[in-house]
Amino acid sequence: MKAAVDTLLRFAKKKSITIGAFAALHTNGRQMTWNMHMHVSATMGGLVNDGYKNITKETLTAQYERPWIVHFEKPTKDYKHTIAYIGRYTKKPPIAMSKIKYFDSKKVTFEFLNHRTKKYNKTTITIDEFFDRFIQHIPEKFFRMTRYYGLFANAVRGKTLPKLFKIFNQQLKDVTLTTLQQLSIFSFGYDPFKCILCGNQMVASTLVTGKRIGQLIVCHEQLASRK
Repeated sequence: MKAAVDTLLRFAKKKSITIGAFAALHTNGRQMTWNMHMHVSATMGGLVNDGYKNITKETLTAQYERPWIVHFEKPTKDYKHTIAYIGRYTKKPPIAMSKIKYFDSKKVTFEFLNHRTKKYNKTTITIDEFFDRFIQHIPEKFFRMTRYYGLFANAVRGKTLPKLFKIFNQQLKDVTLTTLQQLSIFSFGYDPFKCILCGNQMVASTLVTGKRIGQLIVCHEQLASRK
């Protein structure tokens, strides 16, 4: 990933611009087969000595003549939409649940977009083959599938991001802490502090670790039954 991003960083450096970029590694194709590739997103401008400078349209247009797959996104007013889109794109699983059309104890049927016909096709494979295809895309522990460079590099973004906020007249919002209860309700629609017996709110009094789900359920029932 670094080799590809370095090409962009060197290109911008010739214009005396420091850009920001991130690269996301994807390993799967449409049918969950092994197809390692990466996507790189970079800013259309960057920091210079006296502020911020956009990369000219003429410079960007010239890149279309190269054998690259390039897309220039227009600025969006809602940054939350951009963050949500990038988040889904960089962290998406090998296959979405909505693509799975049928499964039983022996086989799975799912659909995929055929690049040649631009139409959706369906394929059926065995359960074993489905899991074989799926687990090959699980990265090793601590392996980073997304990496940041330039303005966004971990070593410098503590200094560069405040400069960008100031240049674009943006203010950081205060960080709001999310409790375990709020996160569980928002993500799963489940309130872990709601008593399963009487429905009242419980107060955390004991921390249980190293237990399996079945054991945690027993502990939960025992705690809920205390008087």
